Amino acid sequence: MKWIFVLAACIFVPFLGLPWLFYEIWQGEKKKREDAYFDKLFEPVTGALEKNFSRSEDYIKEKRKEVDLLENAWRSRGLFEEEMSNVSLDDSTLHVGGQAWWINKYESQCSRISRLAIPELIEEWRVRSRKRYEYYESRKKDYHKKATNIQREITKTLAEGETWIEVLSKYEKNVIRVSLEHSVWKVSYHDILELMTEKLFAMQQLPNEISFSLSKKNRKKAFENIKKNKCQKRGKCFEVSRYLSELWV
Repeated sequence: MKWIFVLAACIFVPFLGLPWLFYEIWQGEKKKREDAYFDKLFEPVTGALEKNFSRSEDYIKEKRKEVDLLENAWRSRGLFEEEMSNVSLDDSTLHVGGQAWWINKYESQCSRISRLAIPELIEEWRVRSRKRYEYYESRKKDYHKKATNIQREITKTLAEGETWIEVLSKYEKNVIRVSLEHSVWKVSYHDILELMTEKLFAMQQLPNEISFSLSKKNRKKAFENIKKNKCQKRGKCFEVSRYLSELWV
C-alpha cells in the first residue's frame, strides 16, 4: 500500500514523490545491511536461518548437518572436551563447529528435522552439567568462607590497635581483594571466582563480596588501642635514645 502512494506521488507531484522514492529505497537497503549484520552476529546462536534459503528442503538439509556435527562429536567421545559454560544446574552451553548448543536447542533442532533426540546424549549432558555446576558452587563456598575469616581477622586486628593502612597492606597480594572506602570494608572474591570457574557463573552469583563496618564500640576501642600503641612506641624510642646518649658519656 505504501508503494502505491509513493508511485502516485512520483507521477502527480514528482518534486515530492521522487525524494520520497529515493528515501524508501535507501531505507530498504539500509535494513538489508542491518539484517545481514545481525544475522552474522547471532549465527553462532541461531545457526542457519530459513529466510536465507530459497527452498525449505535446503534449509532442512543444512540443519541436519548441524545436528550431525553435534551428535558425531558425542559419538567420538569428544563432545564434552569442547568449550563448555554452565547456564543452570542441569544445562550448559557447548560450542561445537562455531555454534552454541544447549539441551533445549538440540531437542528443538531434532524436532524441526523430524529426528529423535538421543536420550543418552541428553542424560550425559545433564549429568556433566550438574557435576560442573556443583564444583563451581563448592568453589564459591570456599572463597566465601575465606572472605569471612578475613573479615574476622580485620575486625580483630583493628581492635588490637593497628591502623587501617597497616591492615590493608597485609592483604595487598592476597587473591581475595580487601578495600576500604567511606569507613566500609569490602572483602571481594569475585575475581578469583571468575578465574577458577567462569565469567557467566561468577556474574550469576553477584555480589561475591562481604561488606562491613566497625560498630561505634569497636571503633572507639580501636582508636584507644592505636593511641596506646603510639605511646608505647614513643616510650621505646625514648628509652633507646637515652641508652645511646649514655653510651657517649
